[in-house]
Amino acid sequence: MGVPVIIGLAMIFAGMALAGWIAYTVVQQRRDERRRSAD
Repeated sequence: MGVPVIIGLAMIFAGMALAGWIAYTVVQQRRDERRRSAD
């Protein structure tokens, strides 16, 4: 495996992790809004 391949995989992994983190935070915010509206 060359360096470009490793860098590419690292970028893909970082992108997936970032997308997952953003999705998780959005879900948490929606849950908080539901709790506030319920109360």
